[in-house]
Amino acid sequence: MGGCLTGCRILVVEDDPLIAMSLECTLSDAGAEVIGPAHTVAQALDLIDGNAPDAAILDYRLENETSAPVAKRLGEFQVPFLFYTSFRGTIAQDHPGIVILDKPTEPDRLVSELEKLDIRPRIRPFAAFRNGL
Repeated sequence: MGGCLTGCRILVVEDDPLIAMSLECTLSDAGAEVIGPAHTVAQALDLIDGNAPDAAILDYRLENETSAPVAKRLGEFQVPFLFYTSFRGTIAQDHPGIVILDKPTEPDRLVSELEKLDIRPRIRPFAAFRNGL
């Protein structure tokens, strides 16, 4: 798996600390730089605005909210993402064409699906440079 996502900045939005840690390890092993993890919509939106991720992995259900506003913001910035969730609900209807991976998914499959996204380096906002990110 090593290195296939080298240089990619991937936002992780996941409210379960153990799953978030597992995602961080998987992405780091694949060479990605992990942004987050964000545990709430507010944290995720702040990270998007301050870090210009190249792609994202979103859990759909976050404690008492959904990541739909995060998906909307990523779409506005044309940042590719996928859902990694145990809840399918109406995700496919609400977000047509977006990959939905069921928890748990093998790390190799997760990385493979990320590689299929149209990941391009984003221009980082000035605030990210100033903060050393």
